[in-house]
Amino acid sequence: MTDAEKLKSGDLDRFENIVFGESVEIAPSSDSDLAFARASLWLRNCVERHPACRPSDPNFAPRRLLSIQSPSGDQVTLVESSGIGPLRYAALSYCWGPDTSGVRTTVKSNMSSHACGIHVSELPQTVQDTIKVCVKLQVKYLWVDALCIVQDDAADWNVESAKMMDIYANSFVAITARAPSSCNLGFLGQQQLGSTGWQRPICARVPPGLGPSGDRLFVRDGEVEQFQVFSLDSRGWCLQENILPQRRLVFDGREMAWHCRERNVCECGHLDEDVDAGDEPLMSGSIDGPTNLLELSQLHWEWLKLVELYSRRFLTRSSDKLVALSGLARLFQQRFSRAKVLSRDEHIIAIFDEKTLVASNPPMAPGLPASYYAGLWRESFVLGLAWTVEYPLLNKTGHGNHSKYKEYCAPSWSWASVDGPVVFRHMEVTAGRYEEGDNPQLSCDVKMRGIACIPSNVANPTGGVMDSASMVLSGLLVPVDLATLHVKDDSMLLNYMWYNQMQSPGDGKGRYRLTSFARTRRRQSWRVLLDVERRPTIEEGSSHAFCWTSPIEPKSDSDCCRWDEKTQYACLRLYTFQKQKIHIREEEHKWLGVQSIIGFLVLKRVAGAKDTYERIGFGIWDSFDSGEKRGVFELFSDAKEETIKVV
Repeated sequence: MTDAEKLKSGDLDRFENIVFGESVEIAPSSDSDLAFARASLWLRNCVERHPACRPSDPNFAPRRLLSIQSPSGDQVTLVESSGIGPLRYAALSYCWGPDTSGVRTTVKSNMSSHACGIHVSELPQTVQDTIKVCVKLQVKYLWVDALCIVQDDAADWNVESAKMMDIYANSFVAITARAPSSCNLGFLGQQQLGSTGWQRPICARVPPGLGPSGDRLFVRDGEVEQFQVFSLDSRGWCLQENILPQRRLVFDGREMAWHCRERNVCECGHLDEDVDAGDEPLMSGSIDGPTNLLELSQLHWEWLKLVELYSRRFLTRSSDKLVALSGLARLFQQRFSRAKVLSRDEHIIAIFDEKTLVASNPPMAPGLPASYYAGLWRESFVLGLAWTVEYPLLNKTGHGNHSKYKEYCAPSWSWASVDGPVVFRHMEVTAGRYEEGDNPQLSCDVKMRGIACIPSNVANPTGGVMDSASMVLSGLLVPVDLATLHVKDDSMLLNYMWYNQMQSPGDGKGRYRLTSFARTRRRQSWRVLLDVERRPTIEEGSSHAFCWTSPIEPKSDSDCCRWDEKTQYACLRLYTFQKQKIHIREEEHKWLGVQSIIGFLVLKRVAGAKDTYERIGFGIWDSFDSGEKRGVFELFSDAKEETIKVV
């Protein structure tokens, strides 16, 4: 009996009883009876056997849906879901693409005609393929953003985009087209791994206990099973579209795959550990499961890892930076309210001035604390400021022209203000990085006086924010000069291990960060990491270089070493980690010391505004990687306690 015949016979155990080394035939085409029978089996198996995969709110339905009532699927109707009652619908996750002129969408002028009917042939090929899949799966309703949200109605978009979490989380099944990169091309058709060039069927007698007798064996190159990045993986909106659904049927042009809360399987029948490997922080069991109470520190760690992954993706509109993550923010907000708080979680809890803290208005969600500010959480706000741009990933992720967004989308202190991949510099010393009882102790060196962060869309409190967003805080502030050095060989500089590791190009395709320095009135310099690179202001080998590259006060009184009394730059100390550590030298001598890791903001004064700054970078100092003056950090020796606003 062939695999197609077994699938049609309703053998639900075909994919449940795959033995080690056994493989199942990959459909040569995803537009075939074998492929549709397999997809139907996966869906039916999940519905009947996986209670954890059921939508959390079976009564939810998007405001508008495409109704697929025609048996042939040649016509769909745009309908209002109110009054229909509980229904099952599919949600599409796909790439719209750049070549979309003339592609049919729903706008104000054609809403009435779409309510009367749309010929499927008039829709982009990806939507046509999705409708065909729905017909084969016997799903009668479909949600597609371009057709179910009125594209030229900002008010409608604001309301409907705020429902993304509910739309995908409560879908009966999400249909994911990881490729191609344009909605005009479609995803059904020949599959690379289903061709005779990739799989060879061999009839062989299977020894008892190793598999069903008489089955065919399939021989294929194991190299093609490796993780591959597709066009959908680089789209910002699609990160939450991959995580929120309970069930996903995935098409990528190689083979079909199934992902649900209880099972991940590729079409050949093997569990694929590399599928969605980029979503690792959320794959440790159902992140939204009602009984999976994670520790508070672990949840904050997973959020920061999620932000790092999200920041590598692209958005067509910069204004969507926070909106495209708002569904996951709501999800985490619900989990934070149920998280377990342990005594060792204290090292991630920021110190707030409860009497003067300005809560966002309106509140984030009914019954939940107003604790989300432009991508940062109140409980870990200070550590949420400790991000830098991950320069080695700029070219690898296609962000070669990295910059601050020209259109306002977040305050300068938020990671969402930059177009490019970010990394949180304190991650190696926070929760889970050390043995039990060995966590470093956090001293929060600032006092939060207030955060003003008003949502730009009342319907979506975890989305975009008004351009008046700011934070007020008190801490050690020191004026500094700033310079950027152009060097041919970084070996002349002191070996700040954290800095060298950060800027390492890895496989040679990365990008080096230009070396920037902050210098105090004492003319002592420390490296800093700017959010956006500046043009070099000093050249290696010039008379200015020594003044800026030495952490020791230079004796020269030349012009290059003079202090600028009108400097517009400053550094603000944020936090200090301290940990007892045994250091082993190469000659096996041991000594016990206290490792200190200090993080600080690099700021620029806002012209015409009193005590107001914008963030332009971040600095981090490690006492064990700071050269001969071990354990001494004098950047803030002359600093004064000041209260400032950062916008």
